Amino acid sequence: MKSGWEVKKFEHCLEKVVYTKKIKRKAFLDNGKYPIISQEQEFINGHWNKSDDLFEVKKPVVIFGDHTQVLKYVDFVLGADGVKILQPKNDIEPRFFYYYLQHINLETLGYARHYKLLKEIKIHYPESIPEQKRIVAILDKAKANAEQNLKNAKELFESYLQGVFENKGEGWVEKPLKQICGLKSGTTISPSLEKNGGDVLYTKVADMNLPDNLVEMNTSSRFVNSDEIKQKQIIPEGAIIFPKRGGAIATNKKVKTENSDISVIIAKKVL
Repeated sequence: MKSGWEVKKFEHCLEKVVYTKKIKRKAFLDNGKYPIISQEQEFINGHWNKSDDLFEVKKPVVIFGDHTQVLKYVDFVLGADGVKILQPKNDIEPRFFYYYLQHINLETLGYARHYKLLKEIKIHYPESIPEQKRIVAILDKAKANAEQNLKNAKELFESYLQGVFENKGEGWVEKPLKQICGLKSGTTISPSLEKNGGDVLYTKVADMNLPDNLVEMNTSSRFVNSDEIKQKQIIPEGAIIFPKRGGAIATNKKVKTENSDISVIIAKKVL
């Protein structure tokens, strides 16, 4: 261990948190006075108007998605169902704590809860708060540079992409979308059919990484058994999947079944 660093069990690093009412996902509002921080990939997942349900913080906290393992660093929060609010004690800088948890690779348990795994880890941190802040500043800068590089690479690719499809060559044809592919909606599965284990991944809009334009599905999702659903509910491999609300697109690398908020484009064999 580095000189001047402390080691503590995970839960010994946390203040006790008294939770307010947890809001069910189906009750989220599209607009409202207060943002809801849930366990989904997007930072803000809905809104609420009742001030009595607010979880107010005096300093930043870390949000842990018990099912999804998604981590968020927030200085305001209205907790939703499925989130753990982690409030570090005064000897640990909250953002240092957030970065430390990001480097931990927890086992994936599907849609089971993961907090029981988090409780088993130990936190290593400098005893000096200024040293913690120095490390945070380095990581903040590295993160900003990485995000800028990713943005530049994405813009370069989009420029090439636009050039390729705008400058059509000989032998190109133009056809309506309906002539070259089929379009179908996903099917909602009864919650009673969702399993911690199963042979078909059940994907919902919340499992898609919405900030990206082209994404892969989140594999820490829920499953169903193929013998308990109709075969027509299973989306063919290679289909293009997109939500009816939001702008993300996903490629289907594994056999999946979708819920009714998702649409699917299935390419025909003969174009």
